Amino acid sequence: MGIPIPFSRAFYIHVIILHLSLLLRIVGGDLIGSLQAYQWGGLLNALALLVFLVNTAYALASGIHRNSPHRPALSP
Repeated sequence: MGIPIPFSRAFYIHVIILHLSLLLRIVGGDLIGSLQAYQWGGLLNALALLVFLVNTAYALASGIHRNSPHRPALSP
């Protein structure tokens, strides 16, 4: 799309959820054989994707708002 996405520390949230969900699915679901752990891992995986979309949309909206012509640009 050609739109720069400003970095935010909130991007680590979905990465952590994704890694924990994969760990739960692999260790709890596959190695131990727990169906509940496998299902919770899948649910958390979907949550990680939703958090990613929300974080990205928020970063784009706040980045566009910060760089709008009505407000002065922030210096680095």
